[in-house]
Amino acid sequence: MEKHELIGVVITTNVLYNTNLSSTDKIVFSAILGLSKKDGYCFASNDYLARIGNVTKETVSRIISKLKRLGVIDVKMQFRDGTNEIEKRIIVPIVKNDNTYKQNQQYPVSKNNIKEQHKKQYPVDEKGKDIIKNIKNNNKDDIDRGYSDEYLEQFYAN
Repeated sequence: MEKHELIGVVITTNVLYNTNLSSTDKIVFSAILGLSKKDGYCFASNDYLARIGNVTKETVSRIISKLKRLGVIDVKMQFRDGTNEIEKRIIVPIVKNDNTYKQNQQYPVSKNNIKEQHKKQYPVDEKGKDIIKNIKNNNKDDIDRGYSDEYLEQFYAN
């Protein structure tokens, strides 16, 4: 295995805020993520990850299983031809971008679902009659406030 030099800790938000993962789980994931930076996967052994996380190989084995079960990593085994002996283990971190806006479209936009009402030049029947009526009703200059103009003028600055 070629030697990689880790220069810092990188962790995705879906792992950082995951309450089902311990700090050690997160450190091991961060090491896997760092080692996967170049190719998108790594071949790190349990022994190597144990030295990084300062834990035992057995603990790393449990952490790898847990990360896989939680969908944070994918593990693929390559076997030697004609045997059940593992040649190498490929660990692929699954990085999810949780900071995206997702809109569920009930009706996807397509050429075939344009309804007749959307093809009209004016969206409201009778060329905007309802819109024009609302504008006229909302722009009344003669609003009755119940007070005379003379009464209200006393409050204006000269």
